Formats: sequence, structure tokens, C-alpha cells
Amino acid sequence: MELRTNAALAASLKNTQAWRAYDREMAVAASHAYLLLSEDEVASEQTLLMMAARAYCPTVCLQCAECRKVLDHNKPDVAEPNPTGEALSVEVAEGVVEDAAMGSFEGGKKIYIFRNMHRQSERVQNLLLKTLEEPNENVMFLLSATSTKGILPTVLSRVKTLPLPPFGEQEIVAILQQEGVATPEVFAKAGQGNLALTLALSGDESYFALVDEAVDLLATLHSSTAIPQWLYRPIFAKESIDKTLDVMEIALKDIMYVKSGIPQTVVYRNKLSVYREAAALYPARSLPMLLDLINEAKLKVASHCTAVNVADSLLLAMLEVKSLCKRS
Repeated sequence: MELRTNAALAASLKNTQAWRAYDREMAVAASHAYLLLSEDEVASEQTLLMMAARAYCPTVCLQCAECRKVLDHNKPDVAEPNPTGEALSVEVAEGVVEDAAMGSFEGGKKIYIFRNMHRQSERVQNLLLKTLEEPNENVMFLLSATSTKGILPTVLSRVKTLPLPPFGEQEIVAILQQEGVATPEVFAKAGQGNLALTLALSGDESYFALVDEAVDLLATLHSSTAIPQWLYRPIFAKESIDKTLDVMEIALKDIMYVKSGIPQTVVYRNKLSVYREAAALYPARSLPMLLDLINEAKLKVASHCTAVNVADSLLLAMLEVKSLCKRS
């Protein structure tokens, strides 16, 4: 995905509070170090490049020679010690400290981009600390991380933090449309504001097969005897369960929309007939509770619980909730 060819992406990023704050400071008195916080790898990466380009092009036009050099990773004064977000070695960190003491090649700002700062070792962070605290006047550091967890407090105290919020659904739809993605509304909803996840899903040829299975599961989950046949299917494999839980969440919300008489808001439109049949099986008051169960399952997966155990526990709990709500 290219900023230069996707105007919707560039416009959405420039409309964020994080960018506006950075752009405003660059025009007046920029800090020497910024930390961009986002779980969205695509949004984070493209914003880092825009931030670097801002040092050489006031409007970040994305078309001039300076912008092109930054976006093509060909700007001599923009150093990227870990271009793929890998952990830095002590030797590389020492090299950065030494290099930062020297002047720029072309004049103007000398920028260092550090990706995934939260993954860097304590020793590496401590090596960079003095340089972050007292850099040369023309040196700027642009850091990224998914969260502040893992970053030393001493490092955090020396950078200006810029949280990057998730995209809105309509923003992602516009971005996907420019990329030529079919059914962008479906993927925009499924990605939950994370463009990296959205793009991964839109490029996954098995996604709609997973949707078929997950919706079938919800429509046929009537008793505990049905659970074993689902537990060892690919949808609950370690590498798939995250996506399956996301799809189940969307499908349950779709059932809720059908039950509430607003089918026009359904995401998986081709499942409307299945949803109408399933709606009779799910008491209205059970649906918010089932969504809570799915969120709990997501937390268990994030805590590295075994996928099949998470699935077993979830499906049993869902049956119990349905049964309780039907009786009350």
C-alpha cells in the first residue's frame, strides 16, 4: 500500500490528532524525539514515513523529490536501524549513538526511525538514552511501539508520545476502494479499525470459507453433543482461532440486528436467511452475554491458553447462557 497512490490513506492519517499535533510542532518548535503508539502496523509505518518527510517538505506533498526519497527509503539523512522492526543488537545501537554525534549529509534534519521500541532490550534502550536526552541540534528520533509496556520509564520521559487511534469504518472503506478490494464494507467491519488486520483479511482467500463455518456453528449449536465435532476443525486451530472469534462476534451482532428488525446493518449480507432462522434460537437477552463470552475467549487466547480448550470452554458457556435465557 502506497501513500502516493492512495489519497484516502494519506488524508485519513493527516486528519488524526497525532499528525496534527506533530505537524503543528514542526512548524513552530519540534521536539527531538517522538513515540508513535499504534497496534496497526500499516498505519504506524506510513505515519512514521510521513513524519520523516515532514522534516524536508512542509506540506508533505508525497510527490516532490524529498518526499519520494523518504518514501522510497533513499534519503541519506533518514536512518532506519531496524527496517523490519527487529530487535536491535548492542553493536547496532552503539553505532547509532556514534553516528548521531556527526552532522547530516545533506544539511537539515538527521532522522533516526526505531520501530517496535517495546521489543528492544533494556541494554539497548539504556545505550540510546543519553542520545535521546541530549541529541545534536539537528537530530530527531521517531520511535514506534504498540504500547508503552516494555519501554523504560526513563526513555518515555524523554520522548513526546503520540497515540494513533484506530481508523473509522468509512475511512477504511475508502482506503480499500482505492486498493480495488471487493466487498470493502465487510472487511472494514471485520478489521475493527486496524488497517493491517483489514488488509490481511482481504487478502486471505479462506476468509469467507471461515465465515461459512463460523455462522454454521452458531446456527447449529443446540446441545453439548455437537461440540466435539467442532473442536478439532481448522477454525479452532491455534493459527485460526483469533479470526474465528472475530467472525463469531460479527455474526452474533448480525443476528442481533436481524432480531431487532434492522437487517440493513448486517455485515455478512449473504447470511441473512441463516440469520433469520438462527434468530429464533437466540433469546434477545442472551446475545450481549454471548458477546461478552467471546471477548473473554479472546483474552484467554492472548494469554496463550490452548486454542482447543478455549473453544471447548466457550461453546459450553454459550450453550449454558442460551439455556438460562430461554428458561427465564
